[in-house]
Amino acid sequence: MQDSGTFTRLSRGLEHDEKQRLLEKLKSNTIIQDEIIQPELVDRDERDIEALYSKLPWYRKLLFFLLGFFTGKQKEELFLNHLINKLWHEIEAQHQGMYDGQNNLLLSGFLRELTELREAARFFSSVLNSGILANYGMFLIYLGSLEMPEVHERLQKAANPALLFSENPHLSDIKLKKVALNDAENTIAVIEDEKRSVMYNNARSLFCLKELAFFLFDRLILGFQGGGHAHGNEQICPFSVAKAQLVALNSLIFSFKRMPSMSLLSSMYVFVMQNEHNGEELGNEREMQRFTAGAEKALFTIRSFAAKVPLTRILRCGMKDLAYEPVETAGSEEWFSLFREKWLSVITENFNEFILTRKKNELTTALSDYFNGEELEKIENIRSEEQPDGIPVKGALMLSFLNTFHKRIYMGDMNNILRPVLIDGEFYKRENRIAFTEAYNELLKVYDLINAIEKKLRGEWDKQWRQINADIQSVAIKHRKMSLFMEEINLSVDQIIQTSKNSLVVLQNVIGGIIQPDTGGKYDTLSNMAKISGKGTEFAEGLHLTLRNLKTAVRLVNNIEQLDTTE
Repeated sequence: MQDSGTFTRLSRGLEHDEKQRLLEKLKSNTIIQDEIIQPELVDRDERDIEALYSKLPWYRKLLFFLLGFFTGKQKEELFLNHLINKLWHEIEAQHQGMYDGQNNLLLSGFLRELTELREAARFFSSVLNSGILANYGMFLIYLGSLEMPEVHERLQKAANPALLFSENPHLSDIKLKKVALNDAENTIAVIEDEKRSVMYNNARSLFCLKELAFFLFDRLILGFQGGGHAHGNEQICPFSVAKAQLVALNSLIFSFKRMPSMSLLSSMYVFVMQNEHNGEELGNEREMQRFTAGAEKALFTIRSFAAKVPLTRILRCGMKDLAYEPVETAGSEEWFSLFREKWLSVITENFNEFILTRKKNELTTALSDYFNGEELEKIENIRSEEQPDGIPVKGALMLSFLNTFHKRIYMGDMNNILRPVLIDGEFYKRENRIAFTEAYNELLKVYDLINAIEKKLRGEWDKQWRQINADIQSVAIKHRKMSLFMEEINLSVDQIIQTSKNSLVVLQNVIGGIIQPDTGGKYDTLSNMAKISGKGTEFAEGLHLTLRNLKTAVRLVNNIEQLDTTE
């Protein structure tokens, strides 16, 4: 099955004209019409036994009174049995081979219609499992683009952060995101009742198709057995065995009021094609004909079952309850809230993705500027676009940055400034010297620490990674092993990152204090600053450049850390 992102692009990526052309082509390939699926017609007067009895002529009433007197039964009970017998005789005469009222049995004719209905339901079960149920929110969005194109266009704009940013460059990310969500809320809130009704009817049809598609037909069919009865080897089923499921099926058929609209069928077709062919065969005539032929056959079978099978009357006879009526199955009322929630979710995801992408691009540019256009040092066997089979280590970008920083910045001109401070600098405050020395030494070890990590990633960690992935133990045990393994790697990496980050901050603060002493503050200058600087300005300029590089490094580290947290 396709992932939800694929269906997101599908639901919002096709142009309106393209969707309409597809809809028209599907219409030309089918004879399905938006018409009523007529349930079995039932005389409502049959339900009121007392009213029917009261209308009897006096001599009929006398007959039932006398029968009750001699049999010891209530006249109402006798009258009910009379009506039941009359009803099952009508069923047997009008629908031969379906029901034996005398023995309360379902016959082979009923089984035949039921089996055909099951096959029709199976067509829609495969359709619904093609991504529609798993991505129901996106399906509603696609359906809404056909039934409510003006609403869809406004919501599309709210879900387009690039467009909104270009039109409102003065607004911050958070404010513009809030504006977009408010616009979407208002657009959805004022959808006209007529459009809501159309969408509800579509959602209702889809719900009924889903309930029918996953109805337990096999359990009902298994109740039919052959032989050992007056009907010979004919497949029969006692009503009592099938009663509960017949009641459920009758309510479901009764709830299925109309044929699905062409907009609904078109949306279903698009999702089927996306699932089977990744959307590349949408306009294929053969695929369209295959889908429409299957849908036609299934829908006409459903309509035929509703027209041919007197299910309500069979249930009244079987339960000896003329007051029985099918109850419409509840469902699909939540379509509006799901439609709204999905659009708000899409807008939120779009903005988050847009902002994240922009931050990545800004960070990429900043890193390129910092290292004069040179690429970051790659860490081998860490998962990335270039190494998709690598180990998914957290903080991979940070390791690459620190490795590059160490080789090209720290051990270059920056060390030519920091080293004299370390060796010859006389700090007014002893704690400043201790902090500076520790930070300097920690950053000095970064390259070796990262090199050790990289060696493990190529060696023992790679071996463990492959062994766990190839493990055939239970999913839970495998997941536990993988979690412990990744925790070990990530802790090792995080220790390097946090130590390096803290060291950069300390160096920034100490060098900042040397350049701009804060008397009485935490950081102060060197007592022999003039001696170290000599008569020229080269060292002082080097200190200022080092401070700028350290500040930029700290800012980049924070940005990378923020990006890693967001992802």
